[in-house]
Order: sequence, then structure tokens, then C-alpha cells
Amino acid sequence: MSRAPLIRWTLLALLLGAGACVSTPDPPRYFRPLPPERADERAAAPLSSARLTLARIEAAEHLGERIVWRRSEVELGFYDQERWTEPPARFLEVALARELFARRGLRHAERGAPELQLRLLAMEEILLPQHKARVRVWVRLVDPLREALLERWVEAEVPVAAEEAPALARAVGVALDEVVREIADAVAAALPPAERE
Repeated sequence: MSRAPLIRWTLLALLLGAGACVSTPDPPRYFRPLPPERADERAAAPLSSARLTLARIEAAEHLGERIVWRRSEVELGFYDQERWTEPPARFLEVALARELFARRGLRHAERGAPELQLRLLAMEEILLPQHKARVRVWVRLVDPLREALLERWVEAEVPVAAEEAPALARAVGVALDEVVREIADAVAAALPPAERE
């Protein structure tokens, strides 16, 4: 028997064996940071006829579909398989609209009312030194003449109970809820008296 067929069969066996070693990657998994169930689902003190414009929420450029992890203030990365069901800014927008307009009774205005401007800076997993979820937002409330009524950072960090992605999504949901409540409280306190009547 010549060596050529033996070499061909050997190469074919090697190729088939190598093909078996290559596996298809796991499909992405999608998560939603659900807020915790509140024991006090009663409405907060309503702001009766207060009107507010909620501007389009901006987000830091790195905040997209892929879930962000951070090892330090200078190192961050993205998970390949774990992703959000929507852009993080959308989660903030929905939660804040629910808190301000449905729960607290503010009226949505297109113009002629104070405007709430937000920039989502972090919605991430902190790996070190302690395993936590962090949500950080820059808040600015301006009157119709564009004078600042409120400017501040709002941040919440919540421990992550386990290493799995669902535990992270739950912790981010709690942090998001804390941030939203703090923003709503600050807006209520900063609205001019005429807007609160």
C-alpha cells in the first residue's frame, strides 16, 4: 500500500477529530433588572398639580446591551453571553416615569415646566473588593428659563448575593429602585412652590 492513501486517511481522521473539539458557543442570556417588591406600595405624598418634563435620558457610551463588570475605577469589561433585554437608559426611564408620574402624581408636560435631565453613568457589576451592583446617575433639574434648580450625583451600591447572573440582575434592580426613589425625593424638594400647588 502506498503512503499517499495512508496520509489522506490520517489527515481526514485528524480533521474530523479537530471538528469534534470545536463546539458552538452558548447562546446569549438576557436579563432584566426588576425592582424589588415594595412593602409600601402606597403612593408617596402627591405633588397634586406639579408639572414636569422628563428629557431624553443620556447614557455613557459603554452602557449598551452587554452587561458591564468593573474590577477597579480604571478597569472595566463586558460579558460576552450576559446581556440586558433593553438599553440600561430605558430601564431608568421606565422606572423613573413610573415613580414620578404614576406613583407620585406629577403631570407630564411637553414644555413650560421644569425639565429633568439625566445621564446614566453606571449600571454595572463591581467585582472587587466586594461583589456589588452599582447604578450612578447625574441629575439636573432646570426651570423653564434653564436656571438650575438641582444638580447632583445619585448612586446606589447593593451587594450581589451569589455569583450567578440572575443574582446580579436582582441586585441591579434594587440599586436602580434606590436611585429612582432618591431622584424623585430630590425633584419633589427642588420643585418651586408654584409647581407643587
